[in-house]
Amino acid sequence: LIPGRHLGSVGPNPPQTQGLRRKVVLRKISSNKNVMMRGRRFVTLVMSGALAILSACTVGPDFVRPAPPQTDRYTETPMPDTTVETPGMAGAAQRLERGADLPAQWWALFHSESLDSLVRAAIADNPTLAAAQAALRVAQENLAAGRGELLYPGVDARGSATRQKISGSSLGAPGIGTSLFTLYNANVGVSYLLDVFGRERREIEGLESLVDYQKYQLVGAHLALTSNVVTTAVHEAAVRAQVRSTNEIIAAQERQLQVVERQFQLGAVSRSDVLAQQTQLAQTKATLPVLERDLARTRHQLAALAGRLPSDGGLPQL
Repeated sequence: LIPGRHLGSVGPNPPQTQGLRRKVVLRKISSNKNVMMRGRRFVTLVMSGALAILSACTVGPDFVRPAPPQTDRYTETPMPDTTVETPGMAGAAQRLERGADLPAQWWALFHSESLDSLVRAAIADNPTLAAAQAALRVAQENLAAGRGELLYPGVDARGSATRQKISGSSLGAPGIGTSLFTLYNANVGVSYLLDVFGRERREIEGLESLVDYQKYQLVGAHLALTSNVVTTAVHEAAVRAQVRSTNEIIAAQERQLQVVERQFQLGAVSRSDVLAQQTQLAQTKATLPVLERDLARTRHQLAALAGRLPSDGGLPQL
């Protein structure tokens, strides 16, 4: 050392130096905090933008219900308020009510117990209606399965138990002997499908629309069945009445033929009068097989609508 010259202190730092260092450290800490805050804000903005973009990327457009047709009727010309009145039984004019609600069992308005029992039998045993009901159940089960598969997490649990035996010879130590033990193994897996682009939601909407479609198909099948049964039953009643009237006319003409033949035997009428009466009777009898065939065909149609064979019987006669 050179005498008389101060080379510097080797002890603690002076107070000015310590304060300067504290300021520098504090500034560094505050700048790091600002950087971290800015980074967090940036990450938040990026995630918000990504979620907004993903939410806008939903698969397919939203369904819009089509507007109903702009019309107040389905006929080419307006319907009259009343029907034409005719003389005779049930010939009074009928009034038409537009927009009136009909009961679900509209055929009960005819007040015919035979018709009611026939419609009930058709609803219970018709195969077309049963097929429509089965199709609706299938669509509902598919919707429930789709919701369970796409909206809820899947859980898979497995377990096993095995008996194992280890000998000391296999480990190179014959002196250990053998060891018999049970090994239990259990696995549980949970999985969930993230619907980012809305594909699963669209699939569920499609399954819901199929359920609605099958519901309307069932309603349409029910309405078509009941209307066909009622229309066929009314036609059967009309044909049966024609057959009954034709048989009455044939019976009257046969009595008239007997009278004409008796008059011919007495010489009151000519042979041509007898032939004319026989011709009229034969013409009337010729119309009867056609009516009976129409009646049998109508009965077979009713049996088919009721889900029965024509040979089963049991259908009421109208």
